[in-house]
Amino acid sequence: MKKLLIYSFEKFGKLETNPAAEIAKLVKDSLKSRVDTRLIIAPTAFNNWSTIEEVILSFKPNFILGLGLKDGNRICLEYLAINMIDSPQPDNNGKIIRNSQINGESPLALNTSLDLLEFRSILQKENTPSTISYFADTYICNYFYFNCLDYIRKNKLNVETIFIHVPLSPEEVNRLDGNKPSFPTKIIADGITKYIIKYLR
Repeated sequence: MKKLLIYSFEKFGKLETNPAAEIAKLVKDSLKSRVDTRLIIAPTAFNNWSTIEEVILSFKPNFILGLGLKDGNRICLEYLAINMIDSPQPDNNGKIIRNSQINGESPLALNTSLDLLEFRSILQKENTPSTISYFADTYICNYFYFNCLDYIRKNKLNVETIFIHVPLSPEEVNRLDGNKPSFPTKIIADGITKYIIKYLR
């Protein structure tokens, strides 16, 4: 059986739940009889990459899926991660990092080798609006994605990885601000699940 590692993040800011983490759980539940899946809900903090690294080492996944939250009305398939942290927003430990490289010995940017046009096509067939993004920001999501790509590169692993940014859920928008765009978590999870099943069959 193929192995899938999914990681997402705990709630942060004013969120009651993190929709990205909820989608991660839905994907795991949908795949449980077809793919050996491990799920990590990591603290939204800069010092927790080692948690993912340890699981990659022990679990040896074929595919690594990261899910994070981003304002917008579309699912963003992130092609690139950049070697930079720069955000005035503190992590959940209160830490702020500005204008700092993630790893001074690594490339400026790394990219997934997945065919994102195919991934987007599957999502669109599931009536899930999506786009290919070339900027995963410079906060926690990009930090984890870059470290994941860099770990695979350094260790020459035969592992595919992608990071996906998802919009707020309707439930969180109703609770926080009714003017923000949103999209149902179940529909997003269904589209991602269909791609994973096709890719890992």
